[in-house]
Amino acid sequence: MAQFTRAVRVSLTLAGALALAPLAGHAQSWIKPGEETMLLRVGGLSSRIDSSVRLDGNRGGTGIDLEGDTGLDGNRTTYFLGGTLRVAPKHRFDFLYDENSRSGSRSTQREYVIDDIVIPAGTTLSAENTTRIGYLGYRYSFLKNPTGEVAAGVGMYGGNFQYKFQSGGAGINIDESTTLPLPVLSLSGDWYLTERMFLRAGVNGLKLTVNDVDGSVLVANVGGEYQITNNFGIGLSFEYFDIEVDAVKGGFKGNASLETSKALIYLTGRF
Repeated sequence: MAQFTRAVRVSLTLAGALALAPLAGHAQSWIKPGEETMLLRVGGLSSRIDSSVRLDGNRGGTGIDLEGDTGLDGNRTTYFLGGTLRVAPKHRFDFLYDENSRSGSRSTQREYVIDDIVIPAGTTLSAENTTRIGYLGYRYSFLKNPTGEVAAGVGMYGGNFQYKFQSGGAGINIDESTTLPLPVLSLSGDWYLTERMFLRAGVNGLKLTVNDVDGSVLVANVGGEYQITNNFGIGLSFEYFDIEVDAVKGGFKGNASLETSKALIYLTGRF
């Protein structure tokens, strides 16, 4: 939480500096909402995380609550980068990247089976989890006017999930990871209250089976942005993210799930 507070302070300080700076943007015509070519977002996010994993061997595996069973931090502050490229008045491409790494250690309260390795109750088990999420999508605005636009589209989430379990005393060293592509459908709305103030909301998701990957994704977000200058602004949004996959891919066999509630504060660049 302290890191997120610092991110808020840095963003507000930069926003204030931009508001007072005599930028060249004052000499150019104001970019009207919905007519920008590029929109960039960079900032901090505070997440409440609920995740689990099951790594199967020949005789199955035990589902592990990563926060409750292994002591991984369920509240994290990280950073993200995203943006939108408008290639035509009604056509947009979106991208996003977010990474989160956690580690923890706890004495097991029951027996676990991970990758055919039996871990008895009372074992001091260290765990690490790194999740990298990337997104690339396309949207078409089927409704668009000076006060807002409504768009539908398609996209692809690429997720890299890595799990490590270690216990020196018990000789346990497990390291499994998988990369999963998951397509989604999207629906979004942008409301231009003034030339400086915007509201945005969106939802995307899908449940399907592709080869040996059975997955589902649901993402919903709502937020607002304020343009301090012609090119720079500040935004605040809230997001719910839920992904779950059953996969047999490479050396990975099992189930992974990640559910997060996020608060994001960020700077915007609009060109």
